[in-house]
Amino acid sequence: MGTKFYTTLRGEKKVLTVVGKNARLVALQPAGKRTPFFMVESYASFVEVVKLMGTDRPVLSLIAQEEAPLSQVYSISLEAAEHVKTILDRQPQGPYMLGGCSAKGIVAYEIAQQLQTLGHDVALLVLFDTPNWRLMPGYKGIQTYVAACRSAFEQIRWGNIPGLDRARKSIFRQSARLERVLRGMTGAAPKIDQLEIAPARVAAASEYLPAPYYGRVLLVMRHRGLSWQMRFLEPDFGWGETVRGGLEICIVEAASHFEIFKSEGDRVLVAQALRRCFDQVEAGPRSQLSEHSASERRDEALPHITRRNPQRPLTSYQ
Repeated sequence: MGTKFYTTLRGEKKVLTVVGKNARLVALQPAGKRTPFFMVESYASFVEVVKLMGTDRPVLSLIAQEEAPLSQVYSISLEAAEHVKTILDRQPQGPYMLGGCSAKGIVAYEIAQQLQTLGHDVALLVLFDTPNWRLMPGYKGIQTYVAACRSAFEQIRWGNIPGLDRARKSIFRQSARLERVLRGMTGAAPKIDQLEIAPARVAAASEYLPAPYYGRVLLVMRHRGLSWQMRFLEPDFGWGETVRGGLEICIVEAASHFEIFKSEGDRVLVAQALRRCFDQVEAGPRSQLSEHSASERRDEALPHITRRNPQRPLTSYQ
């Protein structure tokens, strides 16, 4: 595994942290003595959410062996098992709190299952824009979606949008300059944390059959910019019948999977939801969902969205 660069926090300041080839963990926010939150990999925009949560709790990013998600024999269960070892080395006793975004959310789901199988207390699992892809009709992999987005992006007539063409060229020049500087420091092009799409991991996630999960889950999801397969899974992205320990939904306004946590409003909303869940976990005994079910809260926030399957017993989340 080559050298990676992660955006991390030191107090209120963002810094670029070099992570060696044998590292399996990096502290996105190292301070605090409260129960840590483990994130499967990370990316720069999530650090902005971490920053809003304060410095009383460590937030740690789990690092996979780089070759694993790229391998043709990649296995979510094997990657999860490696992360379980890393978590137990860092925190021998529960309760545990962890999460992941997109296909990495599926890895986080499997980590939580394995920890529970070993007899550990997983108090909170957070899925960031992670659908239960197994339930998507005719799903062919997210690569098709990415290709469609790239095609649409390339067709934009930047010169017709005042100022944007100049800004685009400036960004490209700055990015190239930064890459040259960092390559001179390390001898190789840097790998900076981002919302990556590893084809083998995504393919494995689409085939992953999630077993029932008897733990609490916070699902952070979009309601805009969804493909037809994702809309089929509304209002719970397909997790309502699988998650049996309590499912809570936090709706964000991002219109694209790649814009998760880009807006300040979404960052504040998610940071508040995470802090509330963390506090409830540590207040014990384990708090269930509030007096309104997840589906009721969603309908109150988004009355204009029609339920795709009105016959489904949505109140069964609890």
